[in-house]
Amino acid sequence: MKLTQYIINDIGLQPISQTVGAFKAIFKEFTYTHLPVSENGVYIGLIAENDLRCFDETKSLIDYRYAIENVHADFNENWLEILAYFGKLETNLLPVVNPKDQNYLGYIELIDLLSVFSTTPFLQQEGALVVIEKSAPDYTLSEVTQIAEQANQKVLGLFISEIDLDKVQITLKIASQSITEVLAAYRRYDYQIISLHQEDRHTQTIKERSNYLKKYLDI
Repeated sequence: MKLTQYIINDIGLQPISQTVGAFKAIFKEFTYTHLPVSENGVYIGLIAENDLRCFDETKSLIDYRYAIENVHADFNENWLEILAYFGKLETNLLPVVNPKDQNYLGYIELIDLLSVFSTTPFLQQEGALVVIEKSAPDYTLSEVTQIAEQANQKVLGLFISEIDLDKVQITLKIASQSITEVLAAYRRYDYQIISLHQEDRHTQTIKERSNYLKKYLDI
């Protein structure tokens, strides 16, 4: 993915010398959560609309310099790294600069970046999403893929969706809707299946009824 094709330039840098009231007026015209700020024509960071609400409208933003967040993306950064910036800042706009001279090039909208993710094979190709859980010290991503491959399944992609000191949850996409065997394989390796699957629930019900019948016959 070439980041440059998603750069927008309809909002220029806003000088820090502007009043808070001027910034608020700009925010009313757009639906962005942040605006790019400059000093002497050089990009210095983002100001959030939420922060401005408690500032004196007659004062210059210079008086609230501490609220400006010095963050941006380089145009050659990976789109996943940039997506992480959006999450940390809780913004829908992220400035892009040239890493060689730090020159402001424009900004990227969150919705455009999400559209890139939506076109990846992970989401586009048919298959089943599976969420598994295991003790954090005991898992490896190589083991996760090997278990699927040993069950004759192809993994289209995976990522760690939750983690703490005790447990880790991994979301993966299997290139098949018939996943009974691979779910059983993960259970054999002490992975808990977190996601719900109709096919798996049916198998579990049959197993439970079989165990009940066996107990009944043993009486």
